[in-house]
Amino acid sequence: MCRRKELAVTRKAARLALAFFVIMPLQQVLQAQLPSPQQTLNQYVADLHSNPNDTALRGKIIALVQTMSPTPAIPEEARRHYVVGKTLFEGAKKPEDFNDAIAEYKSALLAAPWWPEAHLS
Repeated sequence: MCRRKELAVTRKAARLALAFFVIMPLQQVLQAQLPSPQQTLNQYVADLHSNPNDTALRGKIIALVQTMSPTPAIPEEARRHYVVGKTLFEGAKKPEDFNDAIAEYKSALLAAPWWPEAHLS
């Protein structure tokens, strides 16, 4: 009976050693190869520039940003487009003026699709 306990302890020690010396370093290597949330966001935004009407991708971007802490900053380019759009909207006198404002808002949302205030405009 004592021999069985020794074998059980030896097997348990062998499994722990395997986990410590093989599995854990392998797990660390695999985690190091995963892209960071910021890298994923950058890739999604680049993909969105190629296909601006991809609403599913916009949804992925918004969902990703909601998991990030801190949330990404709004790029200056997006802010510029937003301000121009707002200015054009407030000064609009004919339908074409509104179209120009809409185009600016769309450009702001292309640069920062996660920006909630720009979605409300």
